[in-house]
Amino acid sequence: MECRKIQEWLLGDYFDRRCSPDRRKNIDEHISRCNACRDFLANLEQAARFPFRNAPELEPPEAVWHNIKEEITLGKISLKDRFDYFCSGLISFFTVPKLVAAGVTFALMISLTVFSQRRITRQNYEVGESIYEAAQFLASLDSDRLGETDTVENEAADNFL
Repeated sequence: MECRKIQEWLLGDYFDRRCSPDRRKNIDEHISRCNACRDFLANLEQAARFPFRNAPELEPPEAVWHNIKEEITLGKISLKDRFDYFCSGLISFFTVPKLVAAGVTFALMISLTVFSQRRITRQNYEVGESIYEAAQFLASLDSDRLGETDTVENEAADNFL
């Protein structure tokens, strides 16, 4: 076998112990005969292990193991069950916000009602003011004819409103 190909396999699957037994046997046979590849493997092992020579062995927290187990379990679950799991999470996420959205909608409706009532009241006031002015004008026309300017004008306007 060619040394370049062997060294490529040494960097990948062989060193990670993921190659097939047949390939591993072929690589081991080549290393036993080839000094260059044997030195390459020794340097690779030294470079990979040297930074960790004094490192203590650590145990991951229980939460990490729990998450790993959950992911493995989810990997074995059917697509339909995953979808149901996802939907149940969405439902629980949106349950409380629905109540909040209903409250916000209610408050918005109340404020719009109050705002529109104020606007209508203001418009009614403006219309009433215009009618009052028109009534005064008409009363002044009648009073000019009758000669009673101030009294007729006020009485007509007051009677109208």
